[in-house]
Amino acid sequence: EEEIKRITDLAKTYKIEQSEQIFKETTQEQIFDDLKKLNNRRVCLELIKEMCLLGHSDSDLTDDETLFIGHAGITMGIELEKIEQISNWIIDKIIWLEQGKIIFED
Repeated sequence: EEEIKRITDLAKTYKIEQSEQIFKETTQEQIFDDLKKLNNRRVCLELIKEMCLLGHSDSDLTDDETLFIGHAGITMGIELEKIEQISNWIIDKIIWLEQGKIIFED
């Protein structure tokens, strides 16, 4: 449920008009074929960041999600070390936000 909400919000943020298409059945091979077409490193890094945020949105980054993010990153030419760096940054961000809730009694 949280992941679906996150995807819907991202579609609005990035002004994706046909957001219902996002939820259609797609194989990983089809996704990876599309990812191979990306040639802007910054966009690829941002996509990894969004995948990590999505994976954590339900507070449960599964092994399958981790593997998918790793394969997606490699497909886009992103080094595993960089993917791990982004993932750790996202985890730090989540911890920081949770600490803020405690500090500000939210």
